[in-house]
Formats: sequence, structure tokens, C-alpha cells
Amino acid sequence: PVVGEAGVPFGNVVSVVAGRAHSCAQGTTGEAWCWGANVFGSLGLGSSGAVSHTPLGPIDVPPGSRLVAGNWTQAAVAADGHVYA
Repeated sequence: PVVGEAGVPFGNVVSVVAGRAHSCAQGTTGEAWCWGANVFGSLGLGSSGAVSHTPLGPIDVPPGSRLVAGNWTQAAVAADGHVYA
């Protein structure tokens, strides 16, 4: 498993996406963990600024969704087509 914030492990990663300077991994239960540069809120934590070399999360995303990432952004695309950013 990958070790996240405060040493909390998360495993069963089903996908990983990467932007310009950040990455996110999604687990089998839908949660996401992100790390890297938090420019413009890239890590999905509701704030911007700091760089994290440790995965932060979990970030809840709708069940059955998939993660997508752009230059400085990320989003979850739900099974019904709704986008959460």
C-alpha cells in the first residue's frame, strides 16, 4: 500500500492521474489521495499554496467516478456524467 497523510495507508489503487506538478490516486472505494504542488488548489483540498510530498486525503468522490487531471487541475467524472471539481 501507499502511505498517506499521518502514515495512514491506502491500498487497492485502481487509477492514478497526473497534472503538471501533482498526482492523485483513486482507491477501489472511490476515495482519492493527492500529492505534489497545490497551485490553484490542484490537490482538491479547498485551499492552495503548499507542496505536499505525502499523499493527502482521503478526498471523497462519487462512487463509480473516475479521476481526470489537467495542467493545474483535477476533477472527478461521475458515472452519470456529472463533473466534480
